[in-house]
Amino acid sequence: MYRAYYVIRKLKPLKAAVEQLENAGVGHNRIHVLARDNGMLERAGINHTTFWEDTDIMPAGYRGAWVGFAVGAVTGLLLVGADPFAVDLGAATFFAVTALFTCFGAWAGGLAGISGPQHHLRRYLGRVRRGAFLVMVDVDREEDVRTVKRILRQGVRGEKLDIETDFSPLA
Repeated sequence: MYRAYYVIRKLKPLKAAVEQLENAGVGHNRIHVLARDNGMLERAGINHTTFWEDTDIMPAGYRGAWVGFAVGAVTGLLLVGADPFAVDLGAATFFAVTALFTCFGAWAGGLAGISGPQHHLRRYLGRVRRGAFLVMVDVDREEDVRTVKRILRQGVRGEKLDIETDFSPLA
């Protein structure tokens, strides 16, 4: 899946661009806009971003889960191998400790991630704070990428948009 990022500086061209994207077959749920004021977007009928798209909660949560898994696996192996309580700790202990640390790592990573902006958005945040709109379009196939690029190149109703475009794979 690919995500196209483009910056539009005014609301009227933004509405026209979203309309053209939807008319070209890009689903309404695949177009999200990051703005300084989400209320303005709601009144205009444009999807605004949620905290899942605004923050780094998911990537940081995944990283935390992997770190927690590694620490939990090592801790579980040490507990089972060292037998510190003079009780036979079996495989269930290993799996329980690993699962506990994995969940804790995901939770801690998510907490760290929710406090900061999404890492793909950092380069655009200054312009959004100054009043521009960051439009994010999710597309699945290469032909959809070409369609979005064509619409952006043509502009809205033949008028060139003042935009910046960047396509990157979602990871």
